[in-house]
Amino acid sequence: MSPIALPAPIPPSHLRKIILMFGYKELGETEYNWILSRDDEDEPLVIPKRGALVSVTVITKMFDHTGMDLRTYMALKQIVENGSVDPEVN
Repeated sequence: MSPIALPAPIPPSHLRKIILMFGYKELGETEYNWILSRDDEDEPLVIPKRGALVSVTVITKMFDHTGMDLRTYMALKQIVENGSVDPEVN
């Protein structure tokens, strides 16, 4: 049996940027979370913004909610980490 690839924990701001680059819009925020959605009919996605890193559990739930696959996530993560993100996403 081969090991399953899982993403490593990342800073909350990086996950937010990845989701925005995937086509989500920020609907609002609280002191502890960002609330994002594709459109008004989509169930909102809540991402924590506190703490040094977002857990793998939260990231994998984000995959289920958004339909994003690991390959897309890794490509977007690389863009975010290289600093080549559209200023609109910051």
